[in-house]
Amino acid sequence: MTHCPSCGFNLARDEVIERDGFTLDPRGTVSFEGARIKMSRTHAEIMHAIAAAKGRVVTAEALVGRLGSESANPANLIAVQLVRLRECFAAVGL
Repeated sequence: MTHCPSCGFNLARDEVIERDGFTLDPRGTVSFEGARIKMSRTHAEIMHAIAAAKGRVVTAEALVGRLGSESANPANLIAVQLVRLRECFAAVGL
């Protein structure tokens, strides 16, 4: 079994990542220096995918695929989500 029967966590692929003061859980939680940052699961998954790439480029298509979404214009979809993600950080002073 590779998925948690309760939450769907992919045990084979997903892991909690700690980087630069952030703790990123692909199940949808993000914290910075121990304080939880309120954001949607979509934003948490985007952050996790970018952090998991360890400095490699992550395409908009790959991010949309990670979200389990389809889009005629993945670059636009991700651009909008990144603006909203920045708003989450601004709300907590980051």
